[in-house]
Amino acid sequence: MKLNTFLLIAAVLYGIFGLGALLVPAQLFASMGLTLNESGQLIARTGGAAGIGYAVIFLLARGAETSPALRAILLGNVVYLILEIIAIVLGALSTGTIAAALPGVVVDALLLVGFAYYYFKG
Repeated sequence: MKLNTFLLIAAVLYGIFGLGALLVPAQLFASMGLTLNESGQLIARTGGAAGIGYAVIFLLARGAETSPALRAILLGNVVYLILEIIAIVLGALSTGTIAAALPGVVVDALLLVGFAYYYFKG
């Protein structure tokens, strides 16, 4: 797979999740078996806004030649995804929501592999 295709896939995934978390956080997380109070919905919405921002970054980075900026985007996402996976797993273990967390961890792990592959390949 080409880097441009990978960035498009990442943009679509982040965009869909970002819109869901921004616009309908309670429903999005309920589909994962989680209940959000009003504070949780606020935090989910800020995460959704960040997801949409990431989607825009990935779309605009498509077609960019290897550059320090592109490498920063790739490495930044490697670090982000490692930390997010750790946070999700620890949270799921402490709350007993492992089944609800599993799909997110799998998607994050696949994205992590992709970002790491293109970072170290470059």
